[in-house]
Amino acid sequence: RTQEAIYYGLPLLGIPLLGDQHFNVRASVKRGIAVKLDLQEVTERSFTHALKEVLYNPQYKKAAKDLIRRFRDRPMSPMDTSIFWVEYIVIRLDNFWSF
Repeated sequence: RTQEAIYYGLPLLGIPLLGDQHFNVRASVKRGIAVKLDLQEVTERSFTHALKEVLYNPQYKKAAKDLIRRFRDRPMSPMDTSIFWVEYIVIRLDNFWSF
């Protein structure tokens, strides 16, 4: 859901559980758009504090809004990019199998 939050300029409260969530939350914190909580350390107090930090500290909203411009500044739409890469791979598939 990180990309959706970035697209709409929303700050995040991240509690990574599996796989790439740890990397994504770390990257979001580094960008200034997220607060991270560790699942093993979440309490009512820490959750409330982190939520208030993301909601009421304007730096998170500002960083998220700044990221919108960079995220949406693309030469092609996501659909056109997908089509390009599918066609690119299909055209070159014969070369791939000839190794």
